[in-house]
Formats: sequence, C-alpha cells, structure tokens
Amino acid sequence: MELIVYRDCPEGPVPLGRLVRENGVTSFLYDVDYLSRGDAAAVSLSLPLRPEPFTEEELLPYFKGLLPEGEALENLCRSMGVLTTDYFTNVSSGVNLRRGAV
Repeated sequence: MELIVYRDCPEGPVPLGRLVRENGVTSFLYDVDYLSRGDAAAVSLSLPLRPEPFTEEELLPYFKGLLPEGEALENLCRSMGVLTTDYFTNVSSGVNLRRGAV
C-alpha cells in the first residue's frame, strides 16, 4: 500500500514523497523530483531532505503526530473499523488532517 504525500505550492499540490507499507514494514521516501527543486523543504525537522528512505522508527513521531489523540482517536478508529495503533490506515484516510499538513 502506498500513500503519496503532497506539499501545497503556488502552482498547486506537488508530490513530495511516499509513505509505503510493504509486508508489514512502513517507510517514507522523498520523491527524487521534489528533492531536486530549489524550494524543496522537509516535512519535519525529524525527517530532513535525503534520498534514502526513513525507517518506521524515524517516521512514526511525525506521521502519528498528525492524528487526533485519546478519545477522538478511539472514536475515529471505531468508526473506520481499524486499530488505534494502525497509524498508516488512519493517516491514509485523511480524516482530521489539516490541508497541507501532509
């Protein structure tokens, strides 16, 4: 499963990277074309621009931080039929994410 992550730019949304889950392992990788842009910016200080993929351990704090917490997360997950620990499915649903947050 793959989720394309976009950045809002004056010319419209620009793909900046991919959040990928394969065989139960999740990684994040910046798009090569995005990295070559003069205005490329990291999505987070914890995920600096680089061509190598980030491990789940590296990406989890940022992407999990986009989700609601506590009871709001529990209600969201219950309504979608997913576990509260399944941040990938929750992030990919786009529910409660600010426009441009990802």
